[in-house]
Amino acid sequence: MKGFIFVALILLLLISGCVDQSQPQDITPIVRALPQVQQFLREYPNAEISAALWSAEAINNNISSIRAECGQQMEVRSYWRAEISEENLKLIVWLNPDTQQPVCAKLKSNGNSVPDSGENDVPASTVVCTSSNPQKLRVISSTITPIKQEIELQNATGGIITIKWRTVDGTTFESVSLEPPLYEQIESGGIIAGGSFKLLPYCPSCTANATISGEIEINYADQVGFERKAKIVCEGTVPKATKTGCISSRPDRLIVKSVQITSTNKNIVLQNGTGGNITIEGASVDGSNFIGGTINSSTLANPLDNPITVLAGTTITIKPNCATNKCDIGNYLKNAQISFNYTDIFGYSGIKAAIKCEGPIKS
Repeated sequence: MKGFIFVALILLLLISGCVDQSQPQDITPIVRALPQVQQFLREYPNAEISAALWSAEAINNNISSIRAECGQQMEVRSYWRAEISEENLKLIVWLNPDTQQPVCAKLKSNGNSVPDSGENDVPASTVVCTSSNPQKLRVISSTITPIKQEIELQNATGGIITIKWRTVDGTTFESVSLEPPLYEQIESGGIIAGGSFKLLPYCPSCTANATISGEIEINYADQVGFERKAKIVCEGTVPKATKTGCISSRPDRLIVKSVQITSTNKNIVLQNGTGGNITIEGASVDGSNFIGGTINSSTLANPLDNPITVLAGTTITIKPNCATNKCDIGNYLKNAQISFNYTDIFGYSGIKAAIKCEGPIKS
């Protein structure tokens, strides 16, 4: 009997070293709502979900194997570890307990990581965005992939806030737009308590497997007029795109409406979202992935021989040409870009915008 009690005590100590009991809560609904997990559950609807809160001590004891699996962004601190399993296949997700956002997601088969073929819909690792002041501006969702870059923030101040301006680090994030646009936020009186808005950053370095660390600083006025700041930091490894798409550096101005990039057809449709007429005066391609093409009926060139006037709300169609082998079936098109120069409705010239495309060529 004494031996049994001794073994039980040892097991209890081992378990307490792995599980942090200071934050008891049911994390399952949050895990189930993650895009990676939803994708897995669509394929394996009978999969079981379990989760445990690992202490900083347990992470430290296993940090070598955890970093070998997830990368150097894994810190020695507490994490939720969720396991979604179906027979011999399982998805392991590590979450930051403060933000409840995923830090790493790994698909495993028979205890081994599934090789990254470029077509795995579950990212091998994830870029996670956090707020320097989550008690005031809280990150409620973030997606940083080669073809989608979006961060949703919630006003947690308890009163109305007004966004003043925002700045980017200039290396990882080159620019950032707001949704709804700033003028709409001002017209509506600001972001109400509990309301949300989106940051739409442009990250040309966010290509497949790139490790990034980018910052966006938000300056806002609170309900009593005091100016405040919050910094949004995004860190991690960018997953491969699971389909081919394009992203605009000015999603509030040149909106990507549809993308078709196959071995035989290349069509990118953009909409003028400026609210007024614009005149496109130049358009060029990166030269290594896209080597030419047309914009409406004009040849892609900078400057254009015949500037193109685009009415508010109307679209233009770009048909880029791919360099040799870049758009062959089975290849992964990476960081293909088209740049624009245009004049807006107020006559401001030399305004620049870019479209970046990436993803697997499947047909």
